[in-house]
Amino acid sequence: MDRLDNLLRQLAEAPVDRSLGQLEPHVWRRIETERRMPLAGWRLPAVSALGALLIGMASTATARVSPAEVSPFSPSLALAPSTLLEQAR
Repeated sequence: MDRLDNLLRQLAEAPVDRSLGQLEPHVWRRIETERRMPLAGWRLPAVSALGALLIGMASTATARVSPAEVSPFSPSLALAPSTLLEQAR
């Protein structure tokens, strides 16, 4: 605890590297900007979700699975890691 106390004391005595006087107005400007453009924060997640959906659809379209292989108790499922590893040999 003494070491932690010394570190905290040094931090308290250190000069402040930037002024915090304009922090609150800066935060309110950013909040107002976000209110004006509510959809701007949704672009990246929406594009990521769409990309994941397309990749999933493409991977299932390329895998040829017969109805008999859909059973979870089947010894060789087309998308099982063991089957995919065996095909890679």
